[in-house]
Amino acid sequence: MVSRSAVHYHPGNIMPSFDRVRFPLQRSVSIVLPSPTATLICDRAKETWGSFATTNAGASIVVYVRPMRIGMRGITASPLAAIHIAFARPSPDQATIHKFEWGGSGGGTEDDIKTFLRQTTGWLMSDHSSAQTA
Repeated sequence: MVSRSAVHYHPGNIMPSFDRVRFPLQRSVSIVLPSPTATLICDRAKETWGSFATTNAGASIVVYVRPMRIGMRGITASPLAAIHIAFARPSPDQATIHKFEWGGSGGGTEDDIKTFLRQTTGWLMSDHSSAQTA
């Protein structure tokens, strides 16, 4: 397991990696962003869905996207999707979103990921490749 200092993100109460949710669909992506933006994505997920919105997955942090519910944060709802972020890649002051995962019992879509990123960062994302099964 990579130490938290190695990934430059200190998420506090991280869900143990053995509890990581698996999704049937995934897509490799390569979205390089400043480390503070990646930290913002993780922090906003935790603000919205609670302390278990992120988990360690080897050298990456996985951010779980959960449904938004009126009057609730959706903390107890099953994750719809996941975003994999590698900190300090390609350089110490950058991070790379390298995988999207979605589908399964939560019924999530890749659009749920894009909506969360758009709401968090203001980005408009385009589709550059197709989904692959895990």
